[in-house]
Amino acid sequence: MYIRRLFISLFFIAISQTCLFISSCHFNSSYINREEDRKDGEEIIDKFYGLLINENYKESYKLFDKRFFEVTDTQKLNNIYNLAFNDLGKVESYSIEKWETEDIVGTDARIKYLFQCSVKRSNFASKETLMLIKEKDGIKIISYNVNADTLSKK
Repeated sequence: MYIRRLFISLFFIAISQTCLFISSCHFNSSYINREEDRKDGEEIIDKFYGLLINENYKESYKLFDKRFFEVTDTQKLNNIYNLAFNDLGKVESYSIEKWETEDIVGTDARIKYLFQCSVKRSNFASKETLMLIKEKDGIKIISYNVNADTLSKK
């Protein structure tokens, strides 16, 4: 009788440990560079540059993820906009030169996007990189970088 109780107790301990192990695991799979993900990300890129072309900076803040503003507050972002517009000129047009996406499906679901854009500005052209992420609250910009070679006027 004692051995039977011991066996049953050990069995339930083993089952509970297995359940804990399984519940702590993360099950994910990923898809790289799917066309539908690119299209979803491009909608945000189009909105972003549409706002910059119309110089509607404050409205563009809504496109940024809260984590972006933990590092760069709205005043700093506005300074970046002003510096780029003062030195490089107004955004006239843009084209996406390169894009990458990673769609992670499962426990830690999210989609990451990378867009590299060639931006025609009134004074100098720039190369701009935007990183986006799609989580529960939609697609948001998490990184924005502007590079320009101001030594040669375009």
